[in-house]
Amino acid sequence: MAEAHKIPAASIDGIDLNRISADSPAAADEIKRIGQLLDQGKDTDSDMVRLCDLLYEHGERTKSEELLRCNVVDMDDSIALAYRRLYGFAADQKRASWSLASSSIFT
Repeated sequence: MAEAHKIPAASIDGIDLNRISADSPAAADEIKRIGQLLDQGKDTDSDMVRLCDLLYEHGERTKSEELLRCNVVDMDDSIALAYRRLYGFAADQKRASWSLASSSIFT
């Protein structure tokens, strides 16, 4: 990601762009564009949120959830907010279980 604190944990590998393109060529083009930014490390949090919104809308919910989850830095950042918006209470429950697991590893 463009932000120095982020670990690049994102790609569009495994996404069925042909299926998405058949439904919405514009969405597939936007996903490809953001995917190129990811590959170059030039994406922003806004790009990540847009990508995950598009993936969610076009049936790639597992990939959308994975990308959001792996890129949350702070529970109040735009990626965390998008995660909660798309995945609701389940996002908070998963986040809490990660925190518990991490604390038991490091204590």
